[in-house]
Amino acid sequence: MMPNTKNYRSDTLLNAQRLLNDSKLLYEAERNESAIILAVFALEEFGKYLIDCWGTKNAANKRKYPSHTEKQAATFVVLHAREVIKASPKKFRSIMDGADKRIRRWGPHSEQMQWAKAGFYDNLRMVATYTDQTPIWPEEITGSLQDFEVKDLHKFFQKALLASRDKKTMELSATIYENGLGDL
Repeated sequence: MMPNTKNYRSDTLLNAQRLLNDSKLLYEAERNESAIILAVFALEEFGKYLIDCWGTKNAANKRKYPSHTEKQAATFVVLHAREVIKASPKKFRSIMDGADKRIRRWGPHSEQMQWAKAGFYDNLRMVATYTDQTPIWPEEITGSLQDFEVKDLHKFFQKALLASRDKKTMELSATIYENGLGDL
């Protein structure tokens, strides 16, 4: 669980939106690396907001607070949960009742959720931030950061924000998060 000050949740959401807006401005100014960094921070800050809304802890994490990757993945958990519910309300009930354990294989956002969980977005932020002597990713990939679609990160955030307004989506998201981010 996150610290719970009086305005923690609203402050966290406002901060996430500020980071996203700054990322958009940097993207428009053709400052892709900086736009990537702030977009990933926005996803992470939004994930922190979501985790506080859910009021739960990831059972797979032994730390007191969620890791960077958990917070980033939380944004994709909401997108994935929304995808599951739209695909089949019956599957939603099946998951909530514990009958269906195949949640990780549904839809493109389940893949994004697993990428986030594996540290892809954290590594993306690091690659955009530093030029290391021993880089995380090969030069063929890091050299193409100028072409990376930062707009996709912006869209993920905006879609997750909309999806988080749905009660069933948030209920399923909390269940996914609590059970190891899709390791049901």
